[in-house]
Formats: sequence, C-alpha cells, structure tokens
Amino acid sequence: MSSKFTQKQIKEIKEFRNKFPKTLEVQVSITNEDTLIAEISNFPGCYTQAENLGELIHMVNDAVYTVLEIPEKYYSEMPSYTPPVSLAEALNMLPKSRGSIESPVQFNLEGV
Repeated sequence: MSSKFTQKQIKEIKEFRNKFPKTLEVQVSITNEDTLIAEISNFPGCYTQAENLGELIHMVNDAVYTVLEIPEKYYSEMPSYTPPVSLAEALNMLPKSRGSIESPVQFNLEGV
C-alpha cells in the first residue's frame, strides 16, 4: 500500500477491502442494440451496461465501488474483478446467437 496514506486512511482502506465478496456473480446479456447488460447478483438490484467487454469490466467494478460506498480516492487500493476467458469467448460468438449467456458468470476477486 502506498505511503501516501496516513495510518488512519490505511485502516479505512483495510475496512473497505473487507466488504468485498470473494467471488462476484454477474449475469451478462446483450440487447438488440448490442449493448451489454450486467446484473451483479451479489447486490440485488445492481445493474450496469457497456458497449464492449473492456468497458463492462470497468463498469462492473465501478458499480461495486458505488454500492460499497468506496471513496474515489481509494479506488486504486481496492480489489478489482475480472471475468473468466470463457466470457470473452462467449461474447465473440454473440452475433451468431443473441440473448443471455446461459449460466451465471463468476468474476474472481484479484489482489486480496
């Protein structure tokens, strides 16, 4: 952790990190307009959307930070979620078969 934080801030960062689930369950679907929609099952009612996979990863992490009320100044010190390669593979096939991805996608927590 960076020395740019005070001891009090480091304690806060650790408390925020403890709020993160070890596994993030995300259901991804695509609209008729090719927009990706992600429902974050760990947080009922939490949805986000994106135009591509890279943006979706960012938006899912941003949604988690928002739900957990993480101050923006601590974002760089927080864990981030990345989807499995199978999601990227499934999304590459979406133009051939539109709709929801059959099973929930689990994003694994990195850096904790």
